[in-house]
Order: sequence, then C-alpha cells, then structure tokens
Amino acid sequence: MHFVPPPKPPSGPKPGELSYRLYFLDGVGRRIVSSHEFFAANDEDALKIAESWREGRKVELWERGRIVKIWG
Repeated sequence: MHFVPPPKPPSGPKPGELSYRLYFLDGVGRRIVSSHEFFAANDEDALKIAESWREGRKVELWERGRIVKIWG
C-alpha cells in the first residue's frame, strides 16, 4: 500500500471552521502511530477528508474532545 501524506494544513481555520484530528492506529493495541490535524466546516466535510486519507487503515476522527467516527 502506498501512502501519500495529506497536504499541509493551513496555519489556521477559516471563519466558522472546526479543528479535527485524524489518529492512525496500530493493528494490535489501538495505539496511535501518527495523526493529522485539519480544519473543516462541519462533520460531513471532515468525514470526507478523513475517508480520503484513511486508505483502509484503522483510524479515529476527533473534533476536540468528541469522537466523530472510528474506522476498524
């Protein structure tokens, strides 16, 4: 599997955007192996972005202290 890193996030959100973090997990103990922070207007947009970066891996999408979705 070839991993293409996501583009660098902007230095700050546009007005009204929320901060999200996508955590990439190992397959054993669900430990975080890397993460990407990005901004999106809402959960729906954030889910689309996260899905494009996921590439079938186990990940968790968070918006601050709230879990948005867990894959795998």
